[in-house]
Formats: sequence, structure tokens, C-alpha cells
Amino acid sequence: MEFWSRLEYQSYDFNTGDLIYNTTGAEYSNSSIKKAYKNQKISSKIVKKVEELYNRRSILIAVPSIDEAKELTTLIPSCKAVYSDMNSQERKETLKDFKEGRLRCIAQVNILSVGFDYPELDCIITGRPTASLSWWYQFVGRVTRIHPNKSEGLVVDFVGAVPKFGKVEDIYFKCDDKSRWSMYGEGKKLLTGIPIKEIGLHIEGEPSPYEKAAQGPSVKMPFGKYAGKEIIQIPAHYREWMLDNFKWTPFNQKIKDEILRLKNIGI
Repeated sequence: MEFWSRLEYQSYDFNTGDLIYNTTGAEYSNSSIKKAYKNQKISSKIVKKVEELYNRRSILIAVPSIDEAKELTTLIPSCKAVYSDMNSQERKETLKDFKEGRLRCIAQVNILSVGFDYPELDCIITGRPTASLSWWYQFVGRVTRIHPNKSEGLVVDFVGAVPKFGKVEDIYFKCDDKSRWSMYGEGKKLLTGIPIKEIGLHIEGEPSPYEKAAQGPSVKMPFGKYAGKEIIQIPAHYREWMLDNFKWTPFNQKIKDEILRLKNIGI
């Protein structure tokens, strides 16, 4: 309806292997976020991308912590860091310089992810891995403001957020026959009402992975700490361990077959 700026997305490969969920299950742990940032050399990728974006007037960058934000200020010209416990007057002056065009880049740590209103902002770069749907859409929202001086907002994603959550303009809501509303995204992926780690597994109009799993045979674990439990009730990481470490014979082949079946449908 033209209330938002047109958006352009650039998303790059990202390996989630270093990431683990924190105790809430709604976000990754801070230590694993920093580890992923370091191991995948996201800092270098951000610096290179900023050099390429010579036609972008204002760039807002999200990074995991103050250390990474300060590092970028030494590597990117016309870049300053903004974070929660910096001097309030310094922060105010930094934002003023950014909005008035004297400063091209800001590397920030969460503080400008929500509620920062600068319609001329024409690029965001996310170097902060996240499992939080709300954080991602709030951050993208910084670049959706309309302004005569920009033709579109550019979203640069180094952390796999676009493949996971989809494009923000593809969000839609649907009410079921019990008056319960659900939020869907690109590819009809269900985004709400499920554990964060299951985003991408539930597609509107298709059986969920668990419904598919229920259609299979009931195979129980005959021994060990999960003895008596159905294979679907055993944690996925343990099932992977079983595949790699068990000696498979005709006598336990049905267990292996069930593990592989569940793996193929995303359970």
C-alpha cells in the first residue's frame, strides 16, 4: 500500500553450527553468537560490503557486542559505535551527525534495533546472528521508512536471517476455525505459536513434521537410557549420535530406518 519503502535484500551463506539456544529457548546464547561472528569472519565481510556500497549514504550495522562495534570503527571510515552504556551526550551527538550526513556508518549493539526513526536510512547490515523473530523484524523496520531521498532500503544479511524468517513484506496473518491468529511469512512458513527452532518446519496447508511422523510406525528403543521410548521422543542430537556410533545389523535396522525417516521430514 506504499506505506513502506521498497526493500532490496542481499543474503549470504551462514553456518549455524556454533549457535546454541540460551535458557529461554527464544534466542541464542551471547557466547555462541560471538563465537559464530568470529569463526565466520563476519567483521571482514561487513568491512568489504561497506566498501562496495559506495552509493549508500547511511548504513546501520548490528553486531553482537561492544567489542565488535568498536573494532569496526577502526576498520570502516566515517563509522562510530553506539551502545547502551556510552556517554549520553556523545551518543546524542553521534546520532545527530549520522542523521545530518556527517557520519556515514553506525555500528550498534541492540540500542538502535527498535524505535530508531531515521527515514533517510537506506541500508542496514546485520552481523548479529539471531533466533528472535521480533528482533529481526524490528531491525528491518529501521529501513522501511519512506523518504524522497531514497528509492529503496537495502537489507544486507550475513547471518541467515532472510532464509529463516523470510522477507518482512511477505508477512501475513490468518485466523483458524477456533479464532486463533497465526503469523506466516515467505513460503507460507508458520512463524508464531511454535518453538523458535521449529520455524521453517510448518507450512500452511501442509501436515506438520509431527503429523507426518505420526503416520509412521511405532518404533521403540529397546535398551539404554531411552529404553521404552518411541524413537521420535529421543532428542535429535542423540539420534544423530546413534547413527554415527551404533553397529547396525538386521536385528536393529528398523531403528535406523526410523531415525532416517524422522531426519528426512525435519524432526
